[in-house]
Amino acid sequence: MRFILCLSILCILLVLLFLASCSAKTTEGSVNTEDQEVINLWAVIVGVRILGESGSETTYAINDAMALSEQLSSSLGSEHVKLLINSDATKSGVRNAITEWLDPKENADDIVVLYMAGHGTHEFLDMYDSLGESTANDLYPSELDIWLDALESQNMTIMFDFCGSGGFSDSLTDAGRVILSGCTGQEKCWQDSKNDHGVFSFYILEGLSKPEELDGNNDLNVSAEEIFNYVQPKVAASFQQYPPPSPQHPQLIDNHDGELILFSVESLSQNATQSNNYSYIWGGLVLVSCVVCTVLIIRRRRKSNDKIELLH
Repeated sequence: MRFILCLSILCILLVLLFLASCSAKTTEGSVNTEDQEVINLWAVIVGVRILGESGSETTYAINDAMALSEQLSSSLGSEHVKLLINSDATKSGVRNAITEWLDPKENADDIVVLYMAGHGTHEFLDMYDSLGESTANDLYPSELDIWLDALESQNMTIMFDFCGSGGFSDSLTDAGRVILSGCTGQEKCWQDSKNDHGVFSFYILEGLSKPEELDGNNDLNVSAEEIFNYVQPKVAASFQQYPPPSPQHPQLIDNHDGELILFSVESLSQNATQSNNYSYIWGGLVLVSCVVCTVLIIRRRRKSNDKIELLH
């Protein structure tokens, strides 16, 4: 019995180590500039699943937000990412994430990423606690602009995936900001049940998993502008293949002096490779250990049975 207990404990420890290695962050939330200055990157990710006035539901907004949060957390560390979904994705929740969580952390040189997906128009974004008979809990671009103005960062990347987002962005065009919107102010942002994501967000996620393809100018860095340059033709091509009732044209507003670099290609590539390698190694160890333990337990039981039969 002691032998079997020891083997069981060993298997449990290996499984726990495997899970810990998968969740452990592999890099710090910073990038190095050409003069090796360390700049932190902070991200606020918002996904709101809600039923719009037309009856359309932003089914995949939460999927989009969670997937982007996971990708950024693996590169930056989870302490650099604030995820707001479900009941956390309220107007007050967004305000607090920016003014209370983000503001004390960032400085003028740091990079700030804000991503928001859900149901909206060129005038407002519905939040989790939005009221059908009142717009009091809806998020307006003028309110968001005030919160962002309070930040020191002069390096902001803002990404919107909701209907009319191109028009929503028009009130946020301060210097130092690069805004990627999923469509114009008059268009809808579409979802794709084949991928369980919004079309615009799906290609953002795809691009971040392929940093070498994002690096359009081959400078070994990934910028906000390069993400847009990757996503825009992909969205256009997808609609040529599966035409929706109305088109969707991603928009870019670039008021940053020069490219806004977010990541190095190496950091994104290493994170993906290391994550896969660790998973394969630990997965293999756990599998081999479990097989060995099972075989040893079976052999030990057979020997015990043999002895019992001989005694009789």
